[in-house]
Amino acid sequence: MSPVLLALLAAGLALPAPPLRFDPSTDTGFVPGAAVRKAFGWSEAVLAAKARGVEFSRGFWTVEKYAATCGGREYPLAYQSEFGRMMLTDQVVRGRGGSLGFRITGSHAGISGVALPWPIGSDCPGHPGLTITRLRLVSTGKGWALTAESGEASRPLLAGGEPATPGPG
Repeated sequence: MSPVLLALLAAGLALPAPPLRFDPSTDTGFVPGAAVRKAFGWSEAVLAAKARGVEFSRGFWTVEKYAATCGGREYPLAYQSEFGRMMLTDQVVRGRGGSLGFRITGSHAGISGVALPWPIGSDCPGHPGLTITRLRLVSTGKGWALTAESGEASRPLLAGGEPATPGPG
């Protein structure tokens, strides 16, 4: 091996830190310290001081889009029918060149809720004096977001989801 390559390896400069990766189906992945520093605007020294207090969570939701008939006209409505949050377990790890990172190993707690859409006969949202006489599901979409928390501050790191699927018509 060349002396230059050996020097680069010793300095930790030849190999970049692993990228941010997260699998929402298993709640596992890796968050490089650089991603947390960027999200919070921290220096390496601040990250090193706060690393053990950084926590991660995965929020998830389902949004349903409806066509509501109110007063003889059809109006588009969107509704968040499912929502929740999983608290994730992480380990602070040191990578190449001493860089900090966070290995996410799964979830240890969570909370979720489901809500029903507007019932027929209820007030038409955004249209005072009108009531819903018909409600038709148009599409359903799901999403999630990986978030880092430190104290009272929370920052999104990564998000994803499934495209909206048509409703039954």
